[in-house]
Amino acid sequence: EIEDEVTGEKHKRVVHACNNNFNLHPVLRQSILQSEYYKELAEFKTFPDIVDEIYNKVTYASPNIPNTRHVSSCFCLLHKLFTIPITYKQLEDLIGHPDSPFLRVVGLLYVRYVIDPKEMWSLFEPHVNDKTEFDPGANGQKRTIGKFIKGLIEDINYFDTVLPRIPVLIQRNMIETLMKHEFRASAIEEKRKQLRKGVKVMATYYADQQEYEAEVMDEGKNGDFWVVFTEYGNEQQTKVEDIRLLDPKGRGDGKDRRSTSRSRSRGRKDGQRSRSRSKGRKDDGGGGIDFSKEVLKRQREAAAAQGGDYARRPTSYKSSLSMPQTTSTTRLKSRSPVRAHGASGGGGGKDGRDSALDGGAPGPYREQRRGDDYFVA
Repeated sequence: EIEDEVTGEKHKRVVHACNNNFNLHPVLRQSILQSEYYKELAEFKTFPDIVDEIYNKVTYASPNIPNTRHVSSCFCLLHKLFTIPITYKQLEDLIGHPDSPFLRVVGLLYVRYVIDPKEMWSLFEPHVNDKTEFDPGANGQKRTIGKFIKGLIEDINYFDTVLPRIPVLIQRNMIETLMKHEFRASAIEEKRKQLRKGVKVMATYYADQQEYEAEVMDEGKNGDFWVVFTEYGNEQQTKVEDIRLLDPKGRGDGKDRRSTSRSRSRGRKDGQRSRSRSKGRKDDGGGGIDFSKEVLKRQREAAAAQGGDYARRPTSYKSSLSMPQTTSTTRLKSRSPVRAHGASGGGGGKDGRDSALDGGAPGPYREQRRGDDYFVA
């Protein structure tokens, strides 16, 4: 455990699951260590100092400065973060930092490179629906934090470097859960479009976690909706996912059975169920889709798109004669024969060169190779 310098509280230290290069590509890490900017970071010793430097310096998330071969400040600071002890609390604060999306991006890259894959999803999940936009490559192509996390999970390539591999089963489970999140988010947005003042719904009453008939009153500031429970008159600000639209032929479109001024608990005996209470349970948002099969299908399609057309029927000999052929030859750089004054050859071959190249006794002119050219010694 590490003691927090500000609060004095002790928190669990992050445990790395990586090699000596912090799972970075050896060439990339060597570039970082040789960077003049990284050498200047030696004065930064604490987590708050590095966070402040990330906030001030990082404006893109690529490994190299765009259109150059020089390593970026983002990856220099990421490597510096690898080298100091931090806690899970500090890492979670970094991933959820409100001041700059690049603080969150550096935290997410930290997770992707050195955190045990079994622990990755617990750190990724709270942010998969984050709609904050940023420009990772400084090229005008913006992405949301949620899409960035999806790319870190599904892709092995990151700009011009390679991310460490995630075990197949763990990656598949994360992709499946991510698809469920996307499906639910899409369903919530569709439901939000249908919620308006006066619409009859079934809403979860948070005091007992049960569903009751309700009517939408207004939309709250944070995207939730104010509803009034029509049977009892209680009002509550309710999340969209805790509101269920009624079937046009279902209940809730008639008159209230009780006065709205009546108390929720009035008129009910202990253990008696409300007639307006839903007998079913809320849908988990899956919509009946087999996400595991969908993940396998997408992975097969992605693998087929990257591979060759192996199912294509082989071309016959006669058909191949009319097809354009791409021919290429590899040959040594052409050169003019070099003769010395008065040389008559020796050691076999023409003026002694062939024997030198073929491994025979060298003549007076022996050719040696330097790069792609030949010179006479």
